[in-house]
Amino acid sequence: MPYHLRVTVLCLAFLSAGCGNTARMDTSSDEAVKKSIEKMTAGMTDDEKKEFIADCMAVVFPDMMRSAFEGAFGERKEEIATRAALFQPLDGLTVAEIHAKAEQARAAFSGGTRRTDSQQREAWAADRDGVSEPEPPAEPSWEPPDKAVRQGDLQVRVTKTVIGKVPLKDITSDATSVDDLLMVTLELTNMASTKIVEYYSWSGKFISADRDFATLEDNFGNTYKRIDFGIGCRPIGAVNRSESIYPNKSVNDVLVFQIPLDNATYLDLEMPAQNYGGQGMVRFRIPMGSVSRVRE
Repeated sequence: MPYHLRVTVLCLAFLSAGCGNTARMDTSSDEAVKKSIEKMTAGMTDDEKKEFIADCMAVVFPDMMRSAFEGAFGERKEEIATRAALFQPLDGLTVAEIHAKAEQARAAFSGGTRRTDSQQREAWAADRDGVSEPEPPAEPSWEPPDKAVRQGDLQVRVTKTVIGKVPLKDITSDATSVDDLLMVTLELTNMASTKIVEYYSWSGKFISADRDFATLEDNFGNTYKRIDFGIGCRPIGAVNRSESIYPNKSVNDVLVFQIPLDNATYLDLEMPAQNYGGQGMVRFRIPMGSVSRVRE
């Protein structure tokens, strides 16, 4: 079995042993890890055990993968695979503390910022010693649509938000959508002086392993579906899948969604910066009062 698979199987075997509420993780030996997990999972439901396993994996995964690479490409292949040190980030933590660490790790990844391994270990050590309490994830920052947002080399502006029938460009002719829909027009400007930005439309690919599409959610928590018009058909003015943006040049893109509720007060538009090689999210909060309607 390949080394990295042995490491993964070892971790899952330990984590599948079981969990509880007041016991703490003991990583002094492989047997101690197994016994402490059995105590920690005692009395949990199957769903709670699954959540606990997911939390543990979120915390140990960075160290586990680093050890796997060290074992695969270094000199100590067999030793690392059997050491309880793989679970060192969990040492001395309760179920609740492990959950808090997992939430911090998830928030760091989703927000596009990540601590270094040494910074993360220092934070864990400080928390175990009672020096600090786990910090709640920072609230995302939402910008108004009339403000340009720059993240990395790309500056993004919402130039128009309209409800109406969507003008479409087909392979052979132009047409319009049958239903009224919400159109968000964006202006994307490459602020770099020496670098071409490769932008992949936030309308998303047909098939993608990552989140490469924009999302729209109102103040009630309703999420509105993106509308795709099929192969060879797109909104007039929209990017055809991808576009090379030259320095100090701009392109427009048009994103289309379902119509929002009439009584919604605002719409949160979130777009992953990875679509142009950046990190984190580009976020706008669009007041419904700024959304215009096109009458036939």
